[in-house]
Order: sequence, then structure tokens, then C-alpha cells
Amino acid sequence: MKPNNHSEDSPRAGIRVHPLYIILLVAVNLVVIMVLGWPRVQERLPSFRTETPSPTVTVTPSPTLTRTLTPSPTATATASPSPTRESAATLSPSTYNFTSQAGILILSLREGGNAHLFAYAPFAESNGETYTALPLTRLTDGAQNDITPALSPDGKYIAFASTRNGVWDIYTLSLESGEISQVTNTPGYEASPTWSPDGQWLAFEAYEGGNLEIMYQDVALENAPKILTNHPAGDYEPAWSHDGRMISFISTREGQSAVWLADLDQREMEERFSQISNLSAQRAKHPTWSPDGRYLAWAEIGGDGAHQIITWDTTTPNMAPTPAGSGDWPIWDQEGRLLFTTVETPLETYLTAYPLPQSDTPQVMLPAVRLPGKVEGLAWVPALPKEMLANNAPELTPTPLWETKLSQEQSAGGRYQLAPLENVSAPYPQLHDLADESFLAMRKHLSQKSGWDFLATLENAFLPLTAPPDPNQELSWTFTGRGIEVSDLPRQAGWMVVVREDYGMQTYWRVYVRANSQAGDQGRPLHELPWNFEARYGNASLAFERGGAVADTIPNGYWVDFTALATAYGWERVPALSSWQSAFPSARFQGFALREGLSWMEAMLEIYPPEALE
Repeated sequence: MKPNNHSEDSPRAGIRVHPLYIILLVAVNLVVIMVLGWPRVQERLPSFRTETPSPTVTVTPSPTLTRTLTPSPTATATASPSPTRESAATLSPSTYNFTSQAGILILSLREGGNAHLFAYAPFAESNGETYTALPLTRLTDGAQNDITPALSPDGKYIAFASTRNGVWDIYTLSLESGEISQVTNTPGYEASPTWSPDGQWLAFEAYEGGNLEIMYQDVALENAPKILTNHPAGDYEPAWSHDGRMISFISTREGQSAVWLADLDQREMEERFSQISNLSAQRAKHPTWSPDGRYLAWAEIGGDGAHQIITWDTTTPNMAPTPAGSGDWPIWDQEGRLLFTTVETPLETYLTAYPLPQSDTPQVMLPAVRLPGKVEGLAWVPALPKEMLANNAPELTPTPLWETKLSQEQSAGGRYQLAPLENVSAPYPQLHDLADESFLAMRKHLSQKSGWDFLATLENAFLPLTAPPDPNQELSWTFTGRGIEVSDLPRQAGWMVVVREDYGMQTYWRVYVRANSQAGDQGRPLHELPWNFEARYGNASLAFERGGAVADTIPNGYWVDFTALATAYGWERVPALSSWQSAFPSARFQGFALREGLSWMEAMLEIYPPEALE
């Protein structure tokens, strides 16, 4: 019903209506519409039933966590990468007064090209007196990777995955003696162990038959490993429930990664598995049970780019999961009162914590502390023996990855020269004199990890100001001599894949390079569904509008995370331009920059006089 908007002189003018009556009529209309429309609204409310195969849950994004771009006043972390950067093991903790919260985090942190285990206590309290918490302290080192730690129910062992014998296997670390024992011994990949409540079994993800599956093995090694999932989709990141009757895991069975449950009491495969997480999310990851088994938490990346920690109260299974706050990898403390999580930004990783029970507005119990590397796993232990920590100095750091040497003298104006890149195919195979050593060291390291020279051919290295103009090259870091664009030919040939990663309104990409050896001694299986740019050229209009689509399946084989390795050498990935969905070059997944804290103009002025840029 609309009010009469015609004037009195209009031939269609009717009875004059007083403004108050108009307001009254509008109000009545709104009430009628709400009453009539409420059944339809109810039909759209989220339902959550774990007994149905694939319930749909609508999760409202939580308020975005305010990230502290620098650590709190009493915490320090390594600065942005420098030519002689010493990564990891320099984080100092803050002491916070949180009752009965003694305990230690075990983190797998990337340092250089590998990941190792560290201990860190953000706060500790005893007898009402707050003690200085444990600094970031190394537990493992070496040329291998040590990832995905998990504490045994009795608190005596940490199970983790490692390449210390050349391939990925499961090991246990005794917290009493420091002894490391091997659990699995196969040529394939095993990682992400989780303990049964009685401590007699380990479930883990394994690359079986060209696919990620969930398997389980008795710790006594009296039986051969057995497969739990056996599905064509990727199944990984298991977490055993407190009562031992459920194993949660991530699966791509519905075309995107979501949280699933395996009911161990069900013998029939059709009845054993059920999906519980939100189908509208781009990706779910890292499920974890609270110590009492009441809550299941996991991380989700929504379609709006929000990174959230989601909790589900199993005592009310018909209620939708609840956002707890921003985050990417949750882990519970030993009492289930605090939920620690990493918070990832495009270039940094932070640590924070939320309390339970939750309030309407998520609270932050640990101000965001920047970590010195990307996290590859989290576990919480009540305590560590002093003997174990005494031999692991916090200041122990790895050898710097590269050393910068000026190959040419600076000009009279203090500007740097360009250094040639030997045996590199590019239109202009040169880089800034402060960037070439980092690039060459990264190239060598990647060749060792992947088994082939991925960086021997570049789309672009340095670009002079006289290069043909390209709208996608505006303010490109290749003009500074501190940027590279990797070749797209390996992607077209199936030797490179790109995974989309959204952070709010910004889109970034993670580049993976296929390992030359597929025997398990190089790289690891993919866990993410790559982005298919070519889908935009198909018949699906939605894929055309979105600039492509998520791939239907995870590519098989072993892959090396080039983006993570580039980050270790100071090379930051470049975000896509806002036009990337309609213009393929604007995706810029090929671009990496050695910024070292410089703005684009500051970097340009290192090699050009100001008048050249006017």
C-alpha cells in the first residue's frame, strides 16, 4: 500500500491523508509483512543435526579480532626479514595474571626452510604468585621438518610427524627422558597424529593410494596400520574425542573442505560418517576437542574472507556452531577454559587466546603476540621437565640463510646498482644489488627441496622504466629490482598449482611446486583445493564472474610450498588487484617482492634519482 503522492491539482488526486495516518498505515503494513513472512524466515534458519549426512549450518561472522601489529610492550619478536635474518627463538613472553593457567604451548614453527618444535608459556601462575613465563625455547633442530605435535593422554609423550629419516613418519618424544621413538615406517607420508583416550592408539593422516586418508596404529606396534576412511576425497587432520567414540576430521567429500565426524560405534560405512561444518565457508581446518569432550572447535575461512574459530557444543547438537573469535589454528588448554589460536595475516602469524564459556562478544585473554614464523602445529602440555629445557637455550638460532654482498659500488648519489642473474631466463635478468643473493640462495634451496630448477625461468625480474606500459604493472616491485614474477608455464603444464587465500577483501595466493621425486622424500601432499582459473572459460556463468572456481579434487602427488620458502628468504607475495576476477593478469599470483620494510617509492629511490621518477 502506498500513500497518494499526487498534488491536489492533479486529475488523479484523491482524498488528502494526514501524515500521521500515513505513518500508521506503513507500520501496520510492516507488521503484516513480518507475520506473513515469518514461516519463510524460519525455513531459512540454520539447522544442525549430526545424524543427517550433510546438514547446512549458517555461521554469522564474529567481530574481527583487532590484531596487534607489534608485540605487546613486554614481548619482542624478530623484525621483518633482513639479509642476515636470524629466524625463530627470539620471542619473549608476557606475563598475564590469569588464575590457574600454568601450562606450556608446544608449537611447530617454520624457521628458514624447515619447521621445528618449540615450547612457549605465555603466562604461568602458582600459589597466587605470577612467575615469569617460559620464553620461546627450542625442542628440536636439524635439517628435518618436525610438525603437528600432539600430547598423549597421560602427559608423558608428544607424538609428531618428522622427516628426520628422509620421509614423513610419526614419532614420539618422551617428555621425561627426551628419547625419540619411531612409530610408523613407510615410504609414504604420515602426519597429524592424535591419541586415543587410553593412549594405546594413534590416528593420523596418511597418503595412501594417491590420496589422503585417515589411518590408525597401535602404539605398541603389534599390528599393521589400518585405514579408517577409504574415500576418493581427501580426508585428513583427525582429532580423537574424549570418550574415544568419535574422530573428527577434515574432508573434501562435498567439493570443499569441511568438518566431518567418524562414529566408531557404527560398522556400516554409510552410517559412520556425517558432516557438521558450514558449507558456505571456503575452507574448514584443524578440528580439536576440548579436554572434557563437550566442545569441538575448528577454524573456518568464510566467503567474506573472515578467518574465524568456530565452537560446537556437543551437549546441544541441534544448535548451530558458534564463532569464538578470529583465528586459524585452535588448541585447548588442559582445563578447557581457554582456547589458544593462531591468527594469520597475509604476511605474519600471531598468537592469541579466548575464554570459555563464551559471551555474546568474544573476549581476548592474550593480546596478539607476533610469532617468528608460520605455525605447522600446536599442542598444550601441563609442564615440561627442567632437564629438557636446560639444554635448549632460547637464543639458539639457525645459521642465516644468505649473506648480502655488494657486487658493485654505489653511485655518487648513494644509489645501488643492478646485479646480473646468471643462468636465469628473463627479459631483463637483473636484480637490485641487495636482492640478488637472497634470490640465488632461495633458488638453490628450492631446487634441493623440489628436485628441479623452478626459478631458472622468470616471467620478469627487473623491469626498466622504459619497459612497455602495462596496466597490471603499475607500482610493480619489478621496477624496483626487488621483485620477481615466476613463470606461469609450470602451472599450465601441471607442475605448479595456486591456492586462493582471502583475508577480508584482499585476495592472496599460495604457490605450490610439484616435487620431481614422488617417492615421498620431497614435498608433502596437498591439503587444499587449488584455484582453477580456466573454469572462467567454461559454460558456468558463476565461474566466469568469479574469475574461476575451486578445483573439484586435490591434485595427487607431493608438492613444495614455494610461498612459505620464499617468505623464509624475505620474499613477500603480492596481493591481487581488485580487477582480478575479470582480468587474469590482475591476479598477480606470480609476483613476489623483497620489500625489507621499504615502501615502493623508497625502494625506487634506492636505484633512481628523484628527477627520473617525476
